[in-house]
Amino acid sequence: MHKKVLLIFGGKSAEHEISIASATSIFKNIDREKYKIGTIGVTKKGLFVENIDPTLLKPVQEEITLESSKLGSNSSYFMEEHWIRLIEEADVIFPLMHGPGGEDGNIQGLLESLNKKYVGSKVASSAICMDKTLTKIILEKANLSNVPYIILNKNKIDDKTNEKILALGLPIFVKPANLGSSIGITKVKEEKDLEAALSLAFKYDEKVLVEKAVKGRELEISVLGNNNLRTSLPGEIIPNAEYYDYEAKYITGNAELIVPAQLDEKIVEQIKIVAIKAYQELGCKGLARVDFFLEEKTNKLYINEVNTIPGFTKISMYPRLFLHEGMTYQELISELIYLAEIDEDEKNV
Repeated sequence: MHKKVLLIFGGKSAEHEISIASATSIFKNIDREKYKIGTIGVTKKGLFVENIDPTLLKPVQEEITLESSKLGSNSSYFMEEHWIRLIEEADVIFPLMHGPGGEDGNIQGLLESLNKKYVGSKVASSAICMDKTLTKIILEKANLSNVPYIILNKNKIDDKTNEKILALGLPIFVKPANLGSSIGITKVKEEKDLEAALSLAFKYDEKVLVEKAVKGRELEISVLGNNNLRTSLPGEIIPNAEYYDYEAKYITGNAELIVPAQLDEKIVEQIKIVAIKAYQELGCKGLARVDFFLEEKTNKLYINEVNTIPGFTKISMYPRLFLHEGMTYQELISELIYLAEIDEDEKNV
């Protein structure tokens, strides 16, 4: 009997197109001998859409109206209630909505209310990891190293705000608290550029994180599991740009992804230990990619962020790191579905 797996992707966030790429990749590579696959796309305006031909995922980027249903079986159309039935009939849901609305606990809350099994972290963990400021606070309480930072709220900006920011020392990064894929982020090297950077970040969120820029290496590691955890070896990002921004990730293709990173064994072990501790402290389940900075002069390791729904194309860092460990892309997809189906404590009885 084929188990029914439903992909949910798209969404209202600025990471809509990246979500489509992840869903397309999983749809094409999932094990068809084990699973019957279905898809629901969410438009940029929040409409839930069933894809009649799931290989044509692009229509979800466009606004879809009831008139779309007249276009025939090769088109997507708005389903007023049918998407709920699709979720209810599925054995496992695979949420692939990057960013707000999908990675922040919202879709997870819907699935919890429908009593459905789904891939990845639960509501609270998803919300915490999406909010970079909450992540920082929890990791700090767990004595895990954060880059020096301050948190700004849009309604609490005053005459002393710039003074507090500049006390971190330039250069700094200004980031929306709840967004991914480096959207809305600015590296500020001169005081005159600070106002524009804050304006951009507040365009995406009412809460902004300001961090001291670390000169060093950007490292990422993949974590897999519920209670029994396994990690990959770390990989390294070489942006070949000012930093690893949206263009370097998705447009120019200039960034280099080194798998595995060439690191001293002691640093590799430290990254693995810290990644697992961060994963546990934040309550992650299923999967997460933990990102680090390794400071150039001191070799001090800082956690940058934790991504509970990382990019999931074949060339994305999360799967690439486990592919290097000998797991195939298809096996990794199957393992994540399996982890969603079972409680690992029961497995170990």
